[in-house]
Amino acid sequence: MSKSSSVIAGLDRAARRAFYRAEILRYTPKYLSQVDRCPLSATSGSADREFWAWATKDFSNMDMQRGVRLLAFLFARPFPGNGFCRQSALMQWIEQLVKFWAANQAAGGAFDHLYPYEKSWMAAAFTLTDMAAAFDLVGMDVTPETRTLWLDTLRKAAIHLVKTDEKHAFISNHRSAAAAGLAAAARIFGDNAFVSRSWSVMHDVYRHQSPEGWYEEYGGADPGYQTLDIHYQGVFYRETGETRVVESVTSALDFTSYFVHPDGSIGGEYGSRACPQFFPGGFEVFAPLIPIAEAMIRRCCAGLANGTSAGLQEADGRNEVPMAASYVLALEVLDSASSSEDSASSCPLPIERRFQRAWPAAGMMVRNDGRSYVIVGASKGGVIKVFDLATGALVHASCGYAGRTDTGLDITTHHYTSSPDFTHRLEEGERPIEPEPTVVIKAPFFVFRRNRVMSPFKFLLFRIFNNTVGRIALVNNYVRHSIIVNRFIVMRRKENWSLIRKINFYGDRSITISDHISGDRSLTTLREFGFLSTIYMASAKYYRPQDIHQAWMGEDLGEMNDICRQTTVALIHTSPDKYTKKRM
Repeated sequence: MSKSSSVIAGLDRAARRAFYRAEILRYTPKYLSQVDRCPLSATSGSADREFWAWATKDFSNMDMQRGVRLLAFLFARPFPGNGFCRQSALMQWIEQLVKFWAANQAAGGAFDHLYPYEKSWMAAAFTLTDMAAAFDLVGMDVTPETRTLWLDTLRKAAIHLVKTDEKHAFISNHRSAAAAGLAAAARIFGDNAFVSRSWSVMHDVYRHQSPEGWYEEYGGADPGYQTLDIHYQGVFYRETGETRVVESVTSALDFTSYFVHPDGSIGGEYGSRACPQFFPGGFEVFAPLIPIAEAMIRRCCAGLANGTSAGLQEADGRNEVPMAASYVLALEVLDSASSSEDSASSCPLPIERRFQRAWPAAGMMVRNDGRSYVIVGASKGGVIKVFDLATGALVHASCGYAGRTDTGLDITTHHYTSSPDFTHRLEEGERPIEPEPTVVIKAPFFVFRRNRVMSPFKFLLFRIFNNTVGRIALVNNYVRHSIIVNRFIVMRRKENWSLIRKINFYGDRSITISDHISGDRSLTTLREFGFLSTIYMASAKYYRPQDIHQAWMGEDLGEMNDICRQTTVALIHTSPDKYTKKRM
């Protein structure tokens, strides 16, 4: 695969099908290596190698069992190169995975994901969705004993989602997964309680969906993670076929399409979760129905194939499994498409037309002047990314400032704020290019935690908690919300420092970024960073080649109380290296 940044042609359905097949066949041996396949082992069927092989953990992450979805697809669906199809050994491993998953289900139907006795609502939602899909594929091929166990475990997980709820934050992808899993359970078991709860959960997602189109992820918009939201919307739509889903997704796709970069990547540090990943499954579901979905999947799948976007190849162990499931969903859709759907209608992407547009609630702005594609993340402290439309390269990036006060506090402009002070003078909707507009962002500095790793003492205390009062659901939920999520994700403690960032666009010739930083106490250090991510999000920081061009840091500006700086990005070029940046 090429790893260069370049403008890439979109992939048609045949090319996408070939790509998905090659990727899941490449990944499957890696997943199988994560599974304890020894039938005599006490941990037989665990897909968490850190638990059963290295013994560095005292519990198995049940979310990893979702890889059964991938194995079931390969067992059931013949296609060129698929040497796993109808292999008895693969069926044996599927049964081991299902049995271990069932054996580790809590009495109420939940599963552990992050720590022992967690009883995670999210893990019940995720595993229900993918285990139900796997059962559809091979449920009649397993032994009667395994089939009964599988169905009992699915039912208990669905009952848990009906009787309980996720309280620590509103996370759209978790709730969409729960709705999709409950809809599948309703079909399998014919239980109206599952039908009612699935729509209740999904209506919560739609009530929280912004009029601007984005699904709420920890209080804000994240175009990268929205591709996972759309994946679960696709699963839910396949179960229900309801037009309400298409209406919601159409609005979501309209918003997300503006954050497809010229190199085929999407999202990143300007989003609430700073997620740079692309999950393709939902886009394939909606491509025959919504032209912008077809346009996006053509370009973004090409980004995955070209290596300029973050997908299955770039994911870590925890995100490989849901990413592989999304590739499988994409393949199922393409393999079942009729000949009349082979050429789904498409439409131009925003990267293909001149415009400027702002989304005040999301705190974002995009401008395409025909030469450069500029994304501004006001809600992340004035993040700016400038792409060259001719080459697809990222030619300038700033994720804002971070420093340390004289009292030892780490502060940054990059923490997410849901109500940015953002002046853009743009009306609602896409507008023609203004000659020389100015965008002004007033960003406070927030305290952030540089060190988020466990010490031996902290880990000991956490495990004592897990194995004692942490087993009580109310106590567990309180600690998860009030300490873990609030402390590391949603807490916003302002310091008496602020940034005023003015971005001036001079036609298609240059962009000037003028920063004024002021405060009322001393700083020991302060720098501007091309790449920065200070909110604790495991979905952030996946590598893309564009990261090489933004991994810079400015000079130290500490011990100053009033700072004025200016950066000019000249847009006259013949190659990415010819772009000029001048800082004053």
